[in-house]
This record gives sequence, structure tokens and C-alpha cells, in this order.
Amino acid sequence: MYGGPVEFTYRRRLRAEGLTLAGCGALGSVLLLVLADQAGRRPLSTAGQLVFVAVLLGWLGPRGLRRSIAASEPLPARQPAGGEPTPLWQAPLAVVALSGVAGVLGGWDAGLRVTLGCLVVGLGQAVLLERMVAAEERRTRRVFLRLPGSSWFRGTRLGYRSTTSRASSPRLAAQPAPTRKSPARRRPPAATARPAARIAVLARAAPTSSRSGGAARAK
Repeated sequence: MYGGPVEFTYRRRLRAEGLTLAGCGALGSVLLLVLADQAGRRPLSTAGQLVFVAVLLGWLGPRGLRRSIAASEPLPARQPAGGEPTPLWQAPLAVVALSGVAGVLGGWDAGLRVTLGCLVVGLGQAVLLERMVAAEERRTRRVFLRLPGSSWFRGTRLGYRSTTSRASSPRLAAQPAPTRKSPARRRPPAATARPAARIAVLARAAPTSSRSGGAARAK
């Protein structure tokens, strides 16, 4: 059994990290609206800034993803690549820290914009970018994994394994290849029967028996 590190595919991490960030943003937004009266100020400004974030994400997100996929590098079959997963516990800390700083400096309506922005970014990552990676994997028959050195500033470094080869995963590479059974050749009934039954089968299959031959000579 393969005992190496578990590989986290890029698609899986996009979905998990995006949904976690979106959930934290949604929860933070509800808490701010319930606990801070100031959070509901200037709703038109909040809506406009969210639209701007969504448009920026829809332009920069796919552009950066295509660049990372184009620069992806093949991974040797037996080289472990864990996928460089971001710890999910970092998402709520980031939401709390950013919204807290924005709320103290610019008012809790600014904090609400941060939490709603995290909600939009998380959904864009978990839905838009994840679907783009899924389409690229189907088209190229590859599985993409995040490599060490990825960051917000330098972008995401990706590697890939081919899904058409058993070596696309160390777990599959460690398993023996299944053996195909050759089709059994049909043998005649006389060859598969036991000795006593074989004689009876041969006797029934003979064109004429010795007794019928003797009767023919007597005539």
C-alpha cells in the first residue's frame, strides 16, 4: 500500500478554499449587520464597490489562471507533490483581521464591504475558476497540482500529471496492473469427459457400431 503524502488537486483546493472564504465572508457580513448599526450606512457605495470587485475578479482571475496553466510543468510519475494546500483555518483569521482594520479606520460599513468582498472572491474561486480548471483537465487529460513557490504576489505555480497513464498518481503507480485472463478454448465433449463417459460419447458419435456392421454383412 502506498504510504506517501496525500495529493490535493488544484481543483479540489480551489473549491475547498473558495467555499471556506465565502462562508467566512457571509458569516462576518451577517454579524456586522446585526451587531453594528454603522454597517448599513451608504448601501449604494457598498453595492458599487462589490460590482467593481466582481468585474475585477472576472477579468484578472481567468487571466492569471490561464497564465498559470500555460506555464505548468509535467511532474515525474513517482515524484510526490502534495498540492501545497492552504490551511483552511487561515481564511477566518484573514476575514476578521481585514474587516476589523477596515472597521476601525473607515467605519463598520467599510468592514462590511470587506466581508462581502471576501464572499464574492470566495464564490468566484470556488465556481468560476474551478470550472475553468475542470474544463482544461477534460480537454488536456491532465490533473493539475499547485507547486511550492505559489503566492498572491508571484502567482500560482502548477504542475500536472497525465490521466491517461497509470502513473498519474503515486497511489495508482504502486498498485500492480490488472492481468487479463485469456479466453478459454472450448474443448470437445469427448476431451473433457471422464474416461468411462468418454468411451460412451465416442461410441455414440461413431457413424456405425460394430453390431450394425455385422448385421449388414449377414444381409
